[in-house]
Amino acid sequence: MLVPTTVWHEAVMARPGAPGVEHIRGASWIVVSDQAERIGLEHHLLEALDAGEAAAIGLAEVLGAQLLLIDERKVVRSHVSAV
Repeated sequence: MLVPTTVWHEAVMARPGAPGVEHIRGASWIVVSDQAERIGLEHHLLEALDAGEAAAIGLAEVLGAQLLLIDERKVVRSHVSAV
């Protein structure tokens, strides 16, 4: 599973004592990617979304992903309506 660097920092690095964080840090099936942040594709999404959500959508766009797991209903609505 690819996770944008921004999401990794929000969910893991910023919450070192949170339940499950140590298991997530050690998960070999999670790969952190800064592709969307390096290219800056998520900037157009930052007006409506937080940085982690924008980075996740940006990474999916860079990779041409067919599936994106995200936990916000507002994200789904705004991205589907923009497609």
